[in-house]
Amino acid sequence: MKTEIEFRVWSHELQKMLYQISPVHSNEDTGQVVFSFGKINFGAFDFLQYIGIKDKNDKKIFKGDIMRYHYGYDGMEYLYYEVKYGISEERRVGFYMKDYLTCSSDEDFLKGEVISNIYENPELITNGI
Repeated sequence: MKTEIEFRVWSHELQKMLYQISPVHSNEDTGQVVFSFGKINFGAFDFLQYIGIKDKNDKKIFKGDIMRYHYGYDGMEYLYYEVKYGISEERRVGFYMKDYLTCSSDEDFLKGEVISNIYENPELITNGI
């Protein structure tokens, strides 16, 4: 089985998500990475890794995505979680969803749907979801 490694980048300078990017070269002395569209300073962007799993709508899940889950008797209520990387509260290292303690398997990611990300719609997190 081939592992798919893919990144997208949030540019703090451009305030937009960059897809399918390839660096041309980098210079640690100047702190810049040169892409085909121009120069960006190190630290001026966040790399967001594809976690290797797709959501229930077959959309790729990346670190920083916001996922929505249906719950309740009629399935019309929602829970929202941010996809993170690190050590979860269950002491597991890897990708997990913030505040979703039972998420430790691929099946948990497969049940939800990606609706946005924390960069393009931060209000979804700050408004108490």
